[in-house]
Amino acid sequence: DTLDNESIEQSDKLDKVFKFQQQLLERLEALDALFNARIMHTEHEEKIIDQMHEELQKYKGDMYAKLTRPILLDVIEVRDSIMRVSAAYLAKPEGEQSIPNKIFSDYAYDLQDILEKNSVEIYRSKSGDDFIPIKQRVIKKVITSDEALHGKVAESLSCGYNYNGRTIPAEKITVYFYEQTMKENETSEVMENG
Repeated sequence: DTLDNESIEQSDKLDKVFKFQQQLLERLEALDALFNARIMHTEHEEKIIDQMHEELQKYKGDMYAKLTRPILLDVIEVRDSIMRVSAAYLAKPEGEQSIPNKIFSDYAYDLQDILEKNSVEIYRSKSGDDFIPIKQRVIKKVITSDEALHGKVAESLSCGYNYNGRTIPAEKITVYFYEQTMKENETSEVMENG
């Protein structure tokens, strides 16, 4: 009887172990299915990301071409005009080949029109204006004995350009720099020493 009871108990234990093993196997199969589904989902996401990246690159290329095309066409038009005028003057007799300054300087206005059409602001300072480091670059200092001129623009050497609120490139200027003269130094020493 005890042997039968022990074998029944062992049989029950084996059944429990078998059921537990069966449950573990089912859970592992479920996890395996989830894992495979996740891998397939990840591969699909990677394909979508690759497609989106490719589309973005194409869009950026198209957008850049659309933005630069009008500028390039305007520059080409100015270049062609320069070439036509040059050819016309080169075809003239030896003494008449010089291009008048008026014709040559008009090209600066053509280029200015191109810049202004594309939201570029052109600026230039006058002598005596305040020095603005963000908008101007000092090329040379001009020594002055007038302290009121210190840090003021002496001369504008080239225009400055702003695009979307940013300076591209800065105006090149000379700026006044105050230095005391020898007489002023001697006078101040006399006043200090009495």
